[in-house]
Parts: sequence; structure tokens; C-alpha cells
Amino acid sequence: MATAALRKAPTQTVLLSFNPEDKRATQFLTSIKMLDFFHVEDSPYDSAFVAKIRKSEKSKKHVVQLDKLWD
Repeated sequence: MATAALRKAPTQTVLLSFNPEDKRATQFLTSIKMLDFFHVEDSPYDSAFVAKIRKSEKSKKHVVQLDKLWD
């Protein structure tokens, strides 16, 4: 299959952030998935967890306690 051969070639990664409630964005993503030269993967990370870490990184005074990390 051509797609498998293309994945072995050098690739670039593009990160797309979009509002899943925006119909244009979801239509765009659906059309990208139909193209055989694109490979689409969903993020394995929980967005709420990532937001908590990003907030912690921005603040020098905010500390995420280990026992509260997964809350």
C-alpha cells in the first residue's frame, strides 16, 4: 500500500489545534484523513492534565502537589 511506504520516508509533524464544535474544522480534519499521504493520530495525552501542567509551568509560585497530580 502506498501509505505504508510513505510513512517510512522522512516526514514532518504538524500539530493542529481546533475547536471540535466548529463544523468547518471537523470537515477539514475529515477531508485530511481521506488523503492517502497524511497519517492522522490523536493525542495520547489528556487535555485537562496538559492544561494543569502548562499552568504550573507559567507560575513560579504555583506548585502541583504529587498527591493532587492526578485529580
